[in-house]
Amino acid sequence: MQTSEHLLTLGQTGWFKTKYQPTATTLFAPHLLLVGQTGSGKSTTLKQISRQLQENRLGQIIFDPTGEFSRANNQQVSYNIGKNVYFDLSQLAAEDLLTALDLTWPTKWQLLLGQAQAALRINYYLNQQQKDILNTQSLTTDAFYEQKSQLYKSQWTFSLSLLAPQLRLLARQGFADHEESLADTDPDLMTAIDQLADRLADPRLKAIAPNTQVKTTKYDLLYLLKLATAKADFGAKISINLAQLKDLGALQATIMSTVWRQLLSFQAQSTHKATVYLLIDEGHRFLLKNSQADQDKDSGLAQILREGRKEGLLVAFASQSPLDLPTALLGQFSATIAHRLTNQNEWQALPLLANSAKTGKKLGQLQTGQAIVKIGQKPSRTVKIFASKTNQ
Repeated sequence: MQTSEHLLTLGQTGWFKTKYQPTATTLFAPHLLLVGQTGSGKSTTLKQISRQLQENRLGQIIFDPTGEFSRANNQQVSYNIGKNVYFDLSQLAAEDLLTALDLTWPTKWQLLLGQAQAALRINYYLNQQQKDILNTQSLTTDAFYEQKSQLYKSQWTFSLSLLAPQLRLLARQGFADHEESLADTDPDLMTAIDQLADRLADPRLKAIAPNTQVKTTKYDLLYLLKLATAKADFGAKISINLAQLKDLGALQATIMSTVWRQLLSFQAQSTHKATVYLLIDEGHRFLLKNSQADQDKDSGLAQILREGRKEGLLVAFASQSPLDLPTALLGQFSATIAHRLTNQNEWQALPLLANSAKTGKKLGQLQTGQAIVKIGQKPSRTVKIFASKTNQ
């Protein structure tokens, strides 16, 4: 049972080395930001929080981009994307698929993409044609949508290699009663389809693709997240090693944005919402860069930070610098654990600490493992974080 009285022993504070034990509800009210230079102790703090959540039997999902958590021996369940975990792009709606592939299409193209996805699912499940595209010219528009209505929600699989060919057919021929060629009236569409095909053919995506070897068991990432939320009341702890996403470059940010958006979506649809603590280490790896930075305010992470509390999703987000996050996201955190920061611009970017020059000076002098903890309007505390034992 989850209550507001679960104490999380983080470390010790003051001259008398008193244990520092905020409640889980206080520390994640609603979200927690951890910042600090490389080697200052962020990951150690996140591990201590994880250990305390586990001791209190509070459900948690760890998004681990370095493999540090997954290497620990105390993991109840450990999964590794690219090895025993896959992320199937075919299950995504048209808009989410484009987001995951870092593509922007107008609405009319998105509608065509949705039709192509539905056509491939119809051929896969209703026609048992798993290696061919659907001849939409043999169907009227009404017949197509009637067949689409026969599909179950769980019937989303199709071969991504067929998506571009199906799109080209729809763009050129349409349906039996609607033969207008979008390829002729909108030539940019064909270029966009070629770009989509190129993104889907990226060999780096094969590492996270569904199982192609019968003897190797792989688990769907979104299924694992659903499982973790369903078992959160029993203190389930799932650690997901995301190290292989690094090879995807900028795509890792858009893929994780899509994953978090999906997590929020099915938690919102759940009839039983147990609180789930989401621990995101080295979170700056999953933030959009350069010209896309403004989009972060609308990313899956931003949606969880804005809407997650009412759905029982509480976030601990660790990053090297608060400057990594857009100002709109920084304002979503009600608690901060700040390890060593020597750049004045960095600590002044922290809403909870920005107005204290004394605190800013102290941040630059913190030893490894020390942190300043600021929760809401409560006075800040300097805490020596306990190092979670390696094998615990």
